[in-house]
This record gives sequence, structure tokens and C-alpha cells, in this order.
Amino acid sequence: MNTLLRSTLAAALCAGLAASARAAAPSAADVQAAAAAHAALSGALVKADLGAIYKALPASYKTAAAGALKDLAGKMDPEVWKLGQETALQIAATVVKQNGLLVGMAGDDQPVEVMEVLSPDEKKALLVKGGAKLGAIARAATLEKLASGDLQGLLDVPALTMKGVTDSVADIKLPSYKATANEDGSVTMTNVAKPDDKDRMVKVEGVWLPEDVAELFEEKDSWKAKIAQIKPLDAASKQQATMVLTAFQGAAKSAGKATTEEELQGALMQAMMPLMMMGGMGGMGGGDDAGFGEDVELDVIEDAAE
Repeated sequence: MNTLLRSTLAAALCAGLAASARAAAPSAADVQAAAAAHAALSGALVKADLGAIYKALPASYKTAAAGALKDLAGKMDPEVWKLGQETALQIAATVVKQNGLLVGMAGDDQPVEVMEVLSPDEKKALLVKGGAKLGAIARAATLEKLASGDLQGLLDVPALTMKGVTDSVADIKLPSYKATANEDGSVTMTNVAKPDDKDRMVKVEGVWLPEDVAELFEEKDSWKAKIAQIKPLDAASKQQATMVLTAFQGAAKSAGKATTEEELQGALMQAMMPLMMMGGMGGMGGGDDAGFGEDVELDVIEDAAE
């Protein structure tokens, strides 16, 4: 009798623990909140409003990201970082100007999933908005700014402008999504017009966000230790990094002058050469301006390429 009683109690306890370990299905309020978060993040993404996306992250994510950037600032070589800023600015300028050719070259092989549900004009708009925003961030991301730990301020910098380009892009219309609760506590967002397009929303620290984002931060607690292990660039590595960045900057300038997809493809191939050969392209040029005016008014590559 005692053995039977103990076995019954043990079975009941195990069943209770298993039940408590399972996440509860989202409530109606949770589903509504997840759908609202998905819409807000999607809207910010197509507007390249990176500051809004960062602001919407859980507190621990923002702390980890800002801390990692601050720690990285202390590890970077100032000269290489400055060249990296200039190179990123030039690449951004080229992306903005050549948005039409880039969309044509991409065809059905889209580098970003969100591009799959956009029209050609919307894809161009996304490249313009994204390039202009990343160009502004690149120009603002001095080592001093990174060392301050103000990642929110960095991501909030106004996007750069290019006359005749950034002021004439199409509006990006987001598709309609249906929210469905899952037994594991997550919420699936399904594109009504394209059911294969789905996003899984999970709740972290009371905040709903895409599961892909949560996965990016899974190892956030180890970032500080990993960054601490980064060693300063030695002379050979610095020379190599300088050569590669200079080549990328030169290729971006050439791409900015392209008038056909073939010319653009050829210019992009130039950027791959140093990665394949690691030499012989260090003199492709650079320049301090990339075409973005200091007053944040861009008459971009036409001037930069001169």
C-alpha cells in the first residue's frame, strides 16, 4: 500500500512539474500585443528607422549591445577605423545612387527576406532608405562616439539625403499579417497574401520580438569576454586591412559611375579581387567625401567620382 501511494504521488508530482514547465499559450491580449509589435518593427524596418528598432528591444539586449560597442571601440585601430568609416560611407552612397541597377541585378535572388514581398519600386525605396541611413551612421560612428556607449544616439542620427533620389522614392506598403497563438507561448505572424511568409514572435522580458532577433542575442552574456580576447592589429594585418578597405572604396566609386548592370557587375568584381589575391589593388583611391555633403545634402557620386 505504501509503495503504491508513493508511486502515485511521484507520478502526480512529475506530471505537475511537466505541466508547469510548459509555456502557457498566449492570451488574446498577448496575441494582440505581438501583432502590434510585429507591425511596429516591420514599419520601422522599411523606413530604416534603426533607432526605433533598437529602442524596442528588451533592456538587457540594449545594455549588451551598447556595452559590446563600447568595448570594441577600445580595440579598434584608429586609422583603420577611420578608413572603414569612409569606405562604408562611399558604399552607402553607391547603393543609394545605383538602387535601380542593384535591384535589376538581384533578380529573384534577394539578399534580404523582406525584399521578396516588395514590388520593384519598393525594393528600390528600401535600398535608398537603408543606404542613406547606414551612410549617416557610418559618418557619425567615430571611435569617440562608440566609446561613449550612446548606441541609441548613434542609431537616431538623421539619414543623409541625395537630391533627386532620396526625395523621390515610392512608399513601401506592408502586407497584412494574421496572428496565431502557439502552445509554446509564441505567436506566428502569417502573410495573408503569401502564406509561406511567416515570422515567429517570442516574448522576452515582457517584450515581443521576432525569434530571429532573440537568437542573435542568445550569447550576449559572453560578448564582453570574447571582445576582451581581441588582439591589436600587427603591422602586417593593418596593412592588409588598409589594402582591402581601400580596394572596396575604389570599387564603390567605380560602381557609382556605372550606367549598365554589366558595368556595375565589373566594378563589384574589383572589390573581390583583394579577397582572392590579397594584393595589387592598394592604390585604387579613396577620398574624404564619398559625395555626401557636410550639410547632409548629397550630390553624391557625380562629385565623388571626379
